[in-house]
Amino acid sequence: MGETMGSTFEPWVGRPVVVQLGLGGIKLSVRGTFLQERGETVLVRLEVGSDLEIPKTKVLAVEEACRWTQPMIAFL
Repeated sequence: MGETMGSTFEPWVGRPVVVQLGLGGIKLSVRGTFLQERGETVLVRLEVGSDLEIPKTKVLAVEEACRWTQPMIAFL
């Protein structure tokens, strides 16, 4: 019997993360907690501010927040 492949984002739900986003020529990183994966988006509660619904196509990388040390904004 074949195993069902889980979602790429599912293991991050409920964990503090840094999400790297590709927005045009800018790479933006935001800190928060993954709340929920939706059809085409993920819902992240930001450390500062309100919840943010992010299109999955804009996500470049997800890392544990405690290990992340790079600048928050970089130009591609």
